[in-house]
Amino acid sequence: AGALGLVALASFAILYFNVEERVVVEPELNEDGEIVEAGVISTVKSLAKNRPFWGMMVSAVGLLLFTMGANQLYQLTLQMYYNDGTLSSYLTLMYIAPLVFGGIFGTALVKRFGKKNVSSYPLIFAAILLSGAYFIEIPNPYVYLGIILVATTIGFGQTLYTWALMSDVIDYQEYISGSRNEGSVYALYSMGRKMMQGISSSVVPFAITMIAPTLVANDPSTWTTQSSLGIRNLSIIFAVI
Repeated sequence: AGALGLVALASFAILYFNVEERVVVEPELNEDGEIVEAGVISTVKSLAKNRPFWGMMVSAVGLLLFTMGANQLYQLTLQMYYNDGTLSSYLTLMYIAPLVFGGIFGTALVKRFGKKNVSSYPLIFAAILLSGAYFIEIPNPYVYLGIILVATTIGFGQTLYTWALMSDVIDYQEYISGSRNEGSVYALYSMGRKMMQGISSSVVPFAITMIAPTLVANDPSTWTTQSSLGIRNLSIIFAVI
């Protein structure tokens, strides 16, 4: 643990001393030449104008409400629609594949296109791929899993670069407000994520009751063809959103 701590400190020092600040924002000074600290009201007002911050909030809503919900629905789809819950073990690849792909190609892609483009535009192609899966019957569960795997891998930027983008949001907040109040920005963003995590636990059950009110997950006798198809379609809808 001590050795890893030293490696972490050394890595931080290397990054700190080798990062060039391209846009230097001069702090606001009072009559005594002291830096004026931003208050709560002024911070909230400036955040209201911070479009990247609200973009990250919308992204967090999609990630925590629908992407996480889709993961639950994938398991139900394999169990109910394809009648093979053991295939759920393959869903682990959804978490590993984006990390591996991003680790190999992410640096080059970000260097060429930027974090924002790598994290956003590929999601459009993933949504198109998943939308096609909604309208086409897929009798083979491995094809279903393959489509999910490809779509998830394409959207690796959302998984890998969320907190890197938050650093850009904080830089932009400093640019428009003149104060570097990263603590407030992180706190508000984290609060929004926590709220979405709390809500997400009830979104999937609510959605299931809307499309299959007679379905009971632990009662196979209620797994009708209609309700199973509804779960399968719902998993795609969540993933697209």
